[in-house]
Amino acid sequence: MGKELSILIVDDDVNFAESTLDVLTECGYTCAMVHDGEAAVKKLTERSYDLVISDIKMPVMNGGRLVIEIKGRFPEVTVFLMTAFRDEALLQDAKKTPADKILYKPLNLPQLMQYIENLNN
Repeated sequence: MGKELSILIVDDDVNFAESTLDVLTECGYTCAMVHDGEAAVKKLTERSYDLVISDIKMPVMNGGRLVIEIKGRFPEVTVFLMTAFRDEALLQDAKKTPADKILYKPLNLPQLMQYIENLNN
């Protein structure tokens, strides 16, 4: 598949979303960003994405609800959830979702890139 992956970044922290988008775009990926779960679902109905990288704690629709919505409507989409919080209850709830990976902020960029490259193979 090569670098043709399309990635949707979902995070209510605009600066974090923009910097993640910039890094992934520089690496050759086609990226877009939105700032809440409802906007992510709308974006997925307008265009297909291979990967969604979403924060867990967000207003409107949190990442846990978002991943359930995505996997129900777009089962072919890979979803990585991410969080800056080390709250055990939050992590246990996230682990109960059909997310493909759970990542911690600040993101380990080499590790993230490896996970994305693995999707290419």
